[in-house]
Order: sequence, then C-alpha cells, then structure tokens
Amino acid sequence: MTPIDSPIVQLGADAATLVEQVAVPARLEDLLPGDKISDFVATEDGCSFKVPGGIPIVLGRDEVVPGERVRYGSRKGTPIRFVLDLVFTPVEAGRCDAQVRCQAELNPFTKMMAEKALTSLFDAIASNLRATYP
Repeated sequence: MTPIDSPIVQLGADAATLVEQVAVPARLEDLLPGDKISDFVATEDGCSFKVPGGIPIVLGRDEVVPGERVRYGSRKGTPIRFVLDLVFTPVEAGRCDAQVRCQAELNPFTKMMAEKALTSLFDAIASNLRATYP
C-alpha cells in the first residue's frame, strides 16, 4: 500500500461538526476541485465522479468515527483500489486540524501514473476544507 497524505490544515470548526458534514457523500462535491471533476453523483452512502481523462472514481462510505474521521473506500468501477480517510483532530474549542489520508494499492506502473493525480486531488480537498471552514 502506498500512503498519500495531504498537508495538515487548521479549520475554524470543531471535529464533531466536520465529521457529520463529510459523512454525507453529497457534501463532498463542494470539497472536490470543481475544475478537475465532472459527472458528480451522490447517493445516501457514496458518490461517483470522473477525473481528467474520464477516469471514474466510485466511493462508498465505509466508517464514521464520531468526532474523529470518516473513511471512504473505492468501489467497483474505480481502476485503483484505495481507502480515503478525512481525519479531524481537535486542537482547541471550536477548532481542529484536518488531513486527508489515503492508502492506495499501486503497482510501480500505476504509481508512476496515478500518484501525482491522487496527491493533487487530496491536497485540493484539504485546501477546500480550509477555505470552507476558515
């Protein structure tokens, strides 16, 4: 497994609220880089979208740990297997740190092709979290 982590960002909201927000797949659309995704569709427990090159990403919500993290995992139709954790760590009342963490199954060929794109996607999610919850 290849770890891909975004930078840690400080947010002006508490961890419990943020976990509740990102546990709703439809709310992930606002965190994704709008100029780099298309065809976003959300269901009650997952979402799908396409990244540049028309590559489909299908995510399902796997786990919610209140006040701590939400885990999404790739589903059938996604060319790369990975788990995606949106992790929130309280730092003081009404504030927390956030990080997007991924564990991806990448062979040397797919690592060369996909690691940069995944890193960019997860960094954008962290940046959009910071912009949404300053």
